Amino acid sequence: MSQIFLLRNAPAGALILLALAVVDVRFAGMVLLGAAVESLTVYYLDTDLRQEIRDGLRGYNGALIGAAWAIFIGYTGLSVTLTVLCALATIVVYGILQRMFASTRLADALLPVATGPFCIVIGGTWTALDSVVVTPPAPSGPTVELGLLTDFLSTFADVVLASGALSGLLIIVALFVADWRAGAFGVYGAALAMAVGGALGLSWSPLSGSLHGYSAVLVAIALGATFWNNRSLLTRFLGVSLAVVLTLAVEPLLILLPGPTLTWPFLISLWAVMLLGRGVDKRRELHVPAKIVTYEPA
Repeated sequence: MSQIFLLRNAPAGALILLALAVVDVRFAGMVLLGAAVESLTVYYLDTDLRQEIRDGLRGYNGALIGAAWAIFIGYTGLSVTLTVLCALATIVVYGILQRMFASTRLADALLPVATGPFCIVIGGTWTALDSVVVTPPAPSGPTVELGLLTDFLSTFADVVLASGALSGLLIIVALFVADWRAGAFGVYGAALAMAVGGALGLSWSPLSGSLHGYSAVLVAIALGATFWNNRSLLTRFLGVSLAVVLTLAVEPLLILLPGPTLTWPFLISLWAVMLLGRGVDKRRELHVPAKIVTYEPA
């Protein structure tokens, strides 16, 4: 559960699962089903990947698959069947993306697969079943109206395709439990997205039209607390800020395409900023004078 937010922490995962159960126990069950199908299948297919499974890296795409079909179709036999089949498909897509990123010119940028399998599988299946898929109202946990604060908290629930201030608050707590940097950068990403979105006049209505904050939360955590830990705090702050703005810029373009937007804004902005960072590193390496090694006579 915690790897949905690019973290490895079991207590945080338990809190996230609780946040989903607050929305609807059936919703949490669908998420668990997707995660179990993906992780258990990989566990029995490839013993070399068992450490990745323990780290939660082979289950979070399946978890999001379960959340998506619960949202798109509801709690039906069809949604359960699609969750199982699509969770299995993410295993194949994960392997393809992993090999592609490792064997091309992109290899030295160390691009993560992240939620790519989830987006590709759900997007393809949605397009194929366009006449069948009917999106019911998004599940929403108990909440009180606190104006912008409600919208802010709900942004964190949006990451797992749910909504509700209480669920969002539990997820924020989970982030700080896992890593204070993840919590801090996640809060910063959501706040910056709301500020920039408000300045641009974007409507802010979680899961009832355009979503402007959940990809910002993910990319802020990804760069601020997960993939750029070897970089300075200033570099991470600047990278997160750029990536958050990119999510807002990319989103309107993706809405024009068929199928749901999902976490594509997060993926595109994350990969773009990581490639940019690697490009900057290469330019610096070219300008670093080579050390001349001299040998003293014996």
